[in-house]
Amino acid sequence: MLLEPGPDYFLVSVRRREVSGRGDRFFPCGPRRAWVIVARMRTTLSVLIIIVAGLAAGCVEREMTITSNPPGALALVSDVEVGRTPVTIAFTWYGDYDIILRADGYKTLKTHADIKMPVYEIPPLDLLSAVVPWTYHDQRYLHFEMEPFVKLSDDVLIERAQQMELRTAEGKQATPQE
Repeated sequence: MLLEPGPDYFLVSVRRREVSGRGDRFFPCGPRRAWVIVARMRTTLSVLIIIVAGLAAGCVEREMTITSNPPGALALVSDVEVGRTPVTIAFTWYGDYDIILRADGYKTLKTHADIKMPVYEIPPLDLLSAVVPWTYHDQRYLHFEMEPFVKLSDDVLIERAQQMELRTAEGKQATPQE
């Protein structure tokens, strides 16, 4: 019984036998065609191994958690509103982030956070961390204390206004006081 070659035909004999261009029971589709089938199988297997290795490769998940005292402050990271504290956001790049926190009854806090790169993200080690079969979790915690807003009495405000008026009348530059 001779088998017909087709896309799903992968019969290759273990024994090698020289045949003159026509098929026989060891190479039903001819010896040259059999080696082409083997080459295709190897290529397909190589591609499947690469795909599986790529899907199994790890990665780095980066998260930044911002907390404040008092909780519930509006958080802006690099001029983008991200929510109310405590808030956890994903970030892509390491470096300096501008952070602004606002809460009723508290002074607006404008600061920055310098997020340093971990050792496994420094080139060329970052190539190794990208192909390992597990995921790195880089979690950063940032906590900020906000100062209560002190409401000045009317007498203090009137006194400051009079001092500014005197300075401007003298030609000096008015400097705001805290």
